[in-house]
Amino acid sequence: VYMKKNIFGYILFILGNLIGTCLMFIFPNPIAYTILLTKLTTPLYIIFIKSIICGLLIYCSVEAYKENKIFITFISIPAFILAGAEHSIANFCFIIAARYFSWYLIPFSLVVIIGNAVGSIIFHKIKRL
Repeated sequence: VYMKKNIFGYILFILGNLIGTCLMFIFPNPIAYTILLTKLTTPLYIIFIKSIICGLLIYCSVEAYKENKIFITFISIPAFILAGAEHSIANFCFIIAARYFSWYLIPFSLVVIIGNAVGSIIFHKIKRL
């Protein structure tokens, strides 16, 4: 039951963020199209690794914020951006701002979502040691 509640919560969270990113339709961006195509031509195993890195850094940022270590939060966010890490919700914004849709976006997005989750889980497990 607990796992079913969590999965439902995660799906609801992702759908809510997707709906929120739909506001990007107001701001179409040709540069987003170029960035998105670059992401989509990257092999999925690299996307997965970059997604794990993002999950690690974002989880670190959230945990640091909870512990009032704001400096780490301010370092973690730019670090994931500068590392070129893949963030599922940020990618939704690119997809919508680019106004580009293809069936390949489904497996691509799933790989990023799973990678973000794996990165978070790894950081959580390491933190508990």
